[in-house]
Amino acid sequence: MKEYIILFVVLVLGVLGKNVTYDHRSLIIDGERKLLISGSIHYPRSTPSMWRSLLQNSKDGGIDVIETYVFWNLHEPQQYQLESMDLLLDFLQLCQEMDLYVTLRIGPYICAEWNYGGFPIWLRDFDSIVFRDQSDPFQEQMTIWMNYINTVVKDLYASNNGPIILVQVENEYYWVEQQYGVPGRNYAEWAINFAQSLDTGIPWIMCAQDDIAQAINTCNGFYCHEWIQNHWNEFYNQPPFFTELWSGWFQKWGEAVPHRPVQDLLYSVAMWFAYGGSLVNYYMYHGGSNFQRSTGQFIATTYNYDAPLDEYGFTNEPKYSRTMELHAILHKYSDILLSNEPPTPQPVEGSNSLLQSIEYQLNGNSLVFLCNSNTVNSSTVLWNNRKYMVSKWSVLIVYNDQEVFDTSDLSNAPSPVEYQYQNIVSFDQKSLVTLSQWKEPIFTFTHADKVIVNSFPYEQINITKDESDYLFYQTVISGSQVCENNRLVLNSTYDSLHIFINGDRVLLERFYSKVDQEQLSTYYYTVPGNVNSYNLTIVCETMGLENYALHMESYSRGLLGQVLLNSMDITNNEWSMKPCLSGENMQLYQPYQSSTVTWTNITSQSTDTTGFSWYKIVISNITYDSTVTPVTLVLNMTSMSRGLVWVNGNQLGRYWTLEATQNQCNDNCVNDYEGPYYPSNCRTGCNQPSQSLYHVPIDWVYPYSINIVTVFEEDPESTVNPTKIQLLQIYQKST
Repeated sequence: MKEYIILFVVLVLGVLGKNVTYDHRSLIIDGERKLLISGSIHYPRSTPSMWRSLLQNSKDGGIDVIETYVFWNLHEPQQYQLESMDLLLDFLQLCQEMDLYVTLRIGPYICAEWNYGGFPIWLRDFDSIVFRDQSDPFQEQMTIWMNYINTVVKDLYASNNGPIILVQVENEYYWVEQQYGVPGRNYAEWAINFAQSLDTGIPWIMCAQDDIAQAINTCNGFYCHEWIQNHWNEFYNQPPFFTELWSGWFQKWGEAVPHRPVQDLLYSVAMWFAYGGSLVNYYMYHGGSNFQRSTGQFIATTYNYDAPLDEYGFTNEPKYSRTMELHAILHKYSDILLSNEPPTPQPVEGSNSLLQSIEYQLNGNSLVFLCNSNTVNSSTVLWNNRKYMVSKWSVLIVYNDQEVFDTSDLSNAPSPVEYQYQNIVSFDQKSLVTLSQWKEPIFTFTHADKVIVNSFPYEQINITKDESDYLFYQTVISGSQVCENNRLVLNSTYDSLHIFINGDRVLLERFYSKVDQEQLSTYYYTVPGNVNSYNLTIVCETMGLENYALHMESYSRGLLGQVLLNSMDITNNEWSMKPCLSGENMQLYQPYQSSTVTWTNITSQSTDTTGFSWYKIVISNITYDSTVTPVTLVLNMTSMSRGLVWVNGNQLGRYWTLEATQNQCNDNCVNDYEGPYYPSNCRTGCNQPSQSLYHVPIDWVYPYSINIVTVFEEDPESTVNPTKIQLLQIYQKST
């Protein structure tokens, strides 16, 4: 009879789902306090074939919770046109299958270095809309979207026995609220009240939101231990959660590769739990890649983030192994940590003032954190009649007088693992590769182009709807407007600008940061003296849309305001505007569409690099070593300059071989870890391309079959050579 009662209770609990609550100390699941180690993995930044390995490596690394955003503009690129919801659901269901909890950050604003902060571009078309404010149009659309997402994932909430234990509304809003004033405050209150009306049965969080009591406020940063006491002063009944411990940093074009030393990362984690934290989330645990033009402004296609699992899913040593060891210690002694109120840090007798002890006790057992925040000096200290060496900027964890973890110690840690590259296909292999070219028309149009004519130039995003980086503005200069030497003045210039005369490029201007923009820009060009008229084409190009700003609804690009030519106002000269490249409009990157134009076979000697060009590379057979996991292929694009690249119709993203000249580098910085850390402290790869290799997910490759690589190249430099592109397989050298 007893067995039947137990079975009945188990079945009832299964139907009822998990009970997720919290108090000021921790999250509580089915009555049990939880010390939780979480890792961010964003499902669109990897592909389904990678997920199981990523999640297994995360679990093996001591991760309990997977954190991901929901990407509104991925799932609803056009209003009411819903796409790729299976990606979200499959990812969440796989987390459940692998016994991993989930934090789902619905937003809908996400930042994430993601294009337009996750907002769909059509959202800006509503009259009088103000994003993230007390604005009826915005709140109505947010309501529709969040209601829909709530319906889609409801069965996956922990309250329904699913893996999702926390949900987030909004994201890092408090600084915006401070700028927006009373309407911003009203919006924040409305957002959490609406979120709670969705009846998820699990707690809501609002990260970096310092004035809302209805949701758990959380911390983002490189270090958050000093935030904890301030948090409890404001919200004593909320547990301290670290939603974004930045494991590294993202990379922009023209920047060298940022690294965060593992010793500093371990210091941050140990200090967090020493001071009373109960949940930490690595942002990122696996960064992945920004496929399909999904980056924010000027952000590179790689999103490696120096995370414990690298862009391709390989373990990033020693960061992966050392964090795994610390996680094991924290889990092992979680009962001691969570059964206590966090002790007040005490100065260690006889040491410098920056060395403190924090001792937890339970049932006669002692767990002490010896914390040295001195960036210069290590110290030998006496604790409980024993001497310990505590290195500078480190935490030494001691259990019952035995050292169990030292955040500064890498003596037994795995060494950084080097990549090994196997050339699978070189694009000059004539036996395997057929390479051809098609010139993008500059001042003529194809049947697929949707040309708009107006007296003055329209704003770019209103025309392209962000379906392309490119908008062509074209006008005819004739009669008295024609001069041999010309001075063109534009009211504002953004991202990149190409100027063509009768289809020949005469000027290229690029910017690398926001501070270079929003100013009057003057350009000079010449035309032959015997010309009576000519076609002036200005191609404006975006490099991702802003992802972190106020009033994102007013974000604009293209030719804005007055256009002057030799002091003559040509703003109302009548302009033809072509959104997108003609090759994009014809979808030349799709294998079934590429035959709609006539391609010219090329060799390295015959390549025409004078303007915008499309290249089609047909590979008759691809073979790779499938015994190495994860199977990782990349395109080496160092022989090209800047553009877009697809494999079998799947867009890898933007490529740009711009040299990293905007930073100072220090190849030894990973050993000079003494904090506080900032991305400029530690970069490598100066005077090399910011990014040379572009991830080709194995999901997108047809082994032992024909594969088509399509490249759009926008630069005219003579060094551009598509025959030198390589398809490589990456291995990690065995240690």
